[in-house]
Amino acid sequence: MSDFSTWDILRNLLLAARWTVVLSIVSFIGGGLLGIVLLFMRIGKFKAARIFARYYVELFQGTPLLMQLFLAFFGLGLFGINVPAWLAAGLALIFWSAAFLMEIWRGCVDAIAKGQWEASASLGMGYLQQMRYVILPQAILDIPELGCLNLHASLLPRWRGAAPIQRAVMAGDAESGVCVMKMEAGLDTGPVALTRKIAIEPDMTGGELHDALSLIGAEAMVEAMVLLEKGTLETVAQPEEGVLYAAKIDKAETRVDFSRPAKEVHDHIRGLAPFPGAWTEIEVGGKPERVKLLASHLADADGHLGASGTIIDDHLTVACGTGAVSLVRLQKAGGKPLDAKDFLRGTPLAKGTVIA
Repeated sequence: MSDFSTWDILRNLLLAARWTVVLSIVSFIGGGLLGIVLLFMRIGKFKAARIFARYYVELFQGTPLLMQLFLAFFGLGLFGINVPAWLAAGLALIFWSAAFLMEIWRGCVDAIAKGQWEASASLGMGYLQQMRYVILPQAILDIPELGCLNLHASLLPRWRGAAPIQRAVMAGDAESGVCVMKMEAGLDTGPVALTRKIAIEPDMTGGELHDALSLIGAEAMVEAMVLLEKGTLETVAQPEEGVLYAAKIDKAETRVDFSRPAKEVHDHIRGLAPFPGAWTEIEVGGKPERVKLLASHLADADGHLGASGTIIDDHLTVACGTGAVSLVRLQKAGGKPLDAKDFLRGTPLAKGTVIA
């Protein structure tokens, strides 16, 4: 039976680094394929698979990597099987890394058994996309001893989901805030530990609200961590009334509809600013050109203003279904954001021009 030499140890370290890179690539590809396969299987009889996954994870994930290398190098030698140092390092890394993939796979299986097809696909493809909007199965959330906490940018249960900041502004809400919540398998349904509120000013954009919430959110999360460490962090179940879902912003809804009331148009523009950006088409040089509208305010205009989308003065005030809005900041495709007066210097728009 071979003994470890200095060269063997150094070679094992170099091989471990190489195998780590190789297995990361394998995990990247394998995780994606696994998610796709599990997504389309959609079957619930996984008892044997779950048992296999559980014992595999307990055996290999719970065993330190160096111990696995030691067992592979010396343990097999006791049975007359001589394993080279490079092979021992490779085997240990394979078992150790595969255990983590197996944990992801087991989570996928549990998710599929509960009918959470999208969650299982996202788990399997976790190396290919952000986990921001993934509904993690309870089996994954139960792994940390103290549970999982999440900072959500709304006053729950209002605006659960992917786009709470934009939706709050687009709906004309007077206030928003952040909630530190304990994560559950549902979409932002967990009990709330801490809440911090902030007023939404009449002309505040989604980007400005985002920045303001990030500051109070950081403070709230630090406070929650301190209370969690002391064991005094308490949570309260979300009320069943007042639930609204903040669906992800679809490209189709970013175009401005000036036939709506001016207040709704204004909220739509500022809610989507600066990203993804509300837009309209303006005829430039005889051709329609897409222009982003990054800021606006409600105009003081009364009486008959003309058809919706009509520019009613020399300062980019536009008639809406009722009332009017003044366009304050615009951006042409490929250009930089400009204030209205600077925009008009390069793109003159006469009173009476209709934009849509």
